[in-house]
Amino acid sequence: MNYTEYILSNIFLHFFYYIFYLIPVNKRKITFASPRNTVLDGNIKYIYRALYKKRKDLKYVFLFEQYSYSFVGKIFYLLRLVRDVYHLATSRVLIVDNAYFPVHIIKHKKKTTVIQVWHAAGALKKFGNDAVNEGESVEDKFRHKNYDYCIMGSDFSKEHYATAFGMDEDKILVLGSARTDLFFDEEILSRVKREFYEKYPKLKDKKIILYAPTFRGRGSDAETELHLNMKKMEEEFKDLGYVLLYKPHLSAKSEETEDSKFLINLDKEDILNKIMPVCDIFITDYSSAIIEYSVLRKPLILYVYDLDEYNDNPGFYQDFKKEVIGKRAYKTDQVIDIIKEGNFDFSEYDKFIDTHFKYKDGKSSERIADYILDNFIKI
Repeated sequence: MNYTEYILSNIFLHFFYYIFYLIPVNKRKITFASPRNTVLDGNIKYIYRALYKKRKDLKYVFLFEQYSYSFVGKIFYLLRLVRDVYHLATSRVLIVDNAYFPVHIIKHKKKTTVIQVWHAAGALKKFGNDAVNEGESVEDKFRHKNYDYCIMGSDFSKEHYATAFGMDEDKILVLGSARTDLFFDEEILSRVKREFYEKYPKLKDKKIILYAPTFRGRGSDAETELHLNMKKMEEEFKDLGYVLLYKPHLSAKSEETEDSKFLINLDKEDILNKIMPVCDIFITDYSSAIIEYSVLRKPLILYVYDLDEYNDNPGFYQDFKKEVIGKRAYKTDQVIDIIKEGNFDFSEYDKFIDTHFKYKDGKSSERIADYILDNFIKI
């Protein structure tokens, strides 16, 4: 978004908001908004389910508006946001899981409560206002404003979420990370594994390597590349019963790769948290998925070929080399050697888990739902 687009869209959406402002807030309406998903997923999915289980009588609205970088796409995106502005003006509670344009540019009514539940399980790499951006961006004028509360999972992360979102710490509620509930429930884990093998029956007898790198860059320039030498890995593991599942980041364009006997590109519908319980080895880099995966206490490889660069920008909330679990690798050969050696150390997992999880009971969704109902929906 350039400065002209920002000014025009700001005026356009405020015009409609002032009209919708005249409509009373619906005390029974809870709206969920996500600019990163096209379907109900992540924290908002688990929070909605917990709320619906307790209060089926409430009105639930879902807004999924992925941003488009084409001219025509931007126009249609802006038009769809008119509907979103209506719900911002008339909802008792609005829950978002990422930066969300209407929330940031419009100062909502006092009778509406906006809650940020973010899409990560904790604070690992810096984000929001804590991330250093090269040059001035128009998004810096409005990003992460107008939240009333933020919900997250640990006391360690509390101060970091406060600075990342420009909020007072007393507005950061440590109630748990809803999307991690499945990792503490053996029944759900068993169901997740069963559903995976129903979809991929040929993988039942395979040793599964899951590779899910985070994105680099920003906006339309964000992209994910494999970086791993797939040809070499396939040669090394072809007779050892391994397959590699590749899951690009939701926010990134993916390098075009073709499936082979060794490499399988996962569908967009394949949710990362539901693949991690199935895999034997997880390869990632700086993704917050490390936090969720740690609960499973399974082998982890951090393929951090650009660690020095990433440490400078955006940077980390922990000492990545000393405090983050997992075996580090900087080249494909090292990844191969680590897998073949199989000498993984889990001694630091408990400390890492305790840092990032205040609650390990699998009831964060329920706890969040109770807080919302007790404090904001009093009918």
